[in-house]
Amino acid sequence: MPSGSDVPDALLIPLVTGTQLAGRFSGQQLSALVLEVIPGSSLISAHRIRAGSSSLLTELVVRVPTGIQRLILRSFVSEWQGTPSEKARYSSLVQSTLEASGVPVPRLIWVDANGDRLGCPSILEARIPGRVFWPSASRPGAAQAIGRALKAIHSVAPPRGLPTPSRWVKWTMQSDTARSGWLHAHPKAALIAEAINSAAERPLRRRGVCSHGDFGPGNILWLRGRLSGVIDWETAELAPAGSDVGACRIDCYVTGGPALAEGFLEGYATEVRDSWYWELLCALKFVALYREWLPVWRSFGLDLDEATARGRIDAAITDALARAS
Repeated sequence: MPSGSDVPDALLIPLVTGTQLAGRFSGQQLSALVLEVIPGSSLISAHRIRAGSSSLLTELVVRVPTGIQRLILRSFVSEWQGTPSEKARYSSLVQSTLEASGVPVPRLIWVDANGDRLGCPSILEARIPGRVFWPSASRPGAAQAIGRALKAIHSVAPPRGLPTPSRWVKWTMQSDTARSGWLHAHPKAALIAEAINSAAERPLRRRGVCSHGDFGPGNILWLRGRLSGVIDWETAELAPAGSDVGACRIDCYVTGGPALAEGFLEGYATEVRDSWYWELLCALKFVALYREWLPVWRSFGLDLDEATARGRIDAAITDALARAS
């Protein structure tokens, strides 16, 4: 297999988001980067990982003096919930902090938050064995493991410099772009907005913890039925615990049913105030986007039809509204 400077143009990797070509990395670029970051190494192969991530992922198989390593190059080009530079910076900041605590996050190897080297902000991390696979998340005890993992994350002192959720909450509730997505997507959308707005800033003023920002089964790896890692830290923030708990609860409810959601709460094992607030905020995303998410969920083993997904969304909204205060 080719390595080092012999990597051919067959390894050209286009970086595509939607229909927009964001650029591409040649085998020579990647080989030079690997050699610079890991002296004495050589690139064996590289390929895009296409499914299920808002960042652009490239797996690099690298020969090092001690054997073979698999790395993930995360390249950020989307402006969703932050700029690409912010995403690279926050990801690296939190992963470095959590790695020292023993939380199973990818080991950080290299960061270019400004995009000077490859033309877009990127980080290089060690690949954690395992895969996103919803059937694993649905096995007995798995929901509790998800809850325990989140509790461990929230128990780590957050690093300085993280954003708060105020910006995306404001955008969700007030921007014309966001409102056009959810305003007429559900018959209870107006009730959801009323409940969220009536809470004003109270939920946002709760003590902040080290928050994933998009925690749920879609960002959890499983290996032989065991939780092996938590990935995709680009939306990391300093947020109330309810932000992650509420997001994960409704995610579990929709993708696995109420038993998965309750199992997650059992694993987290700590009462969280204002969880309903964050559940309803996430519900606005679900009602607007769940049809687009169905093919992604299916690619990760989740056999979920549109009617079932919509029924669970409706039930989760009804439950959260009943707890709103």
